Amino acid sequence: MLKRMIPVLLVFALLIMAGMMTTAMLTGCTATTGGGTATTKSVDEAALKQKAKEDSLAKEKYDREFAIAFSTGHEHHKNKNYADAIRPLLKAADLDTAKRYPQIFTELADAYLKLEKPDSSLLIYQ
Repeated sequence: MLKRMIPVLLVFALLIMAGMMTTAMLTGCTATTGGGTATTKSVDEAALKQKAKEDSLAKEKYDREFAIAFSTGHEHHKNKNYADAIRPLLKAADLDTAKRYPQIFTELADAYLKLEKPDSSLLIYQ
């Protein structure tokens, strides 16, 4: 009878150990040494990861808004719809704080010139 019980007890012990390991993995339990610094460290890491994720999402939104504004303004300018090109090009210029895309300002100034607004065009070039 004891020989039959050994495999059953072994399986039972393995199931209990697997359950304990799964619980530890799911709850993120870690051994701490030195007064809970591992928990504080994991909280700080989680906060940093969350901040990085939020920054990444904000950058994606910014890049998408810039691309839409610039593309819309460029297409209107290309199709000689100068009045329609001004608003999206102004938005793209506002979003391009590093002034990496001088084409925005060139097309915007050109649109103002085509609409016979040389003063506005001059302001863009300044």
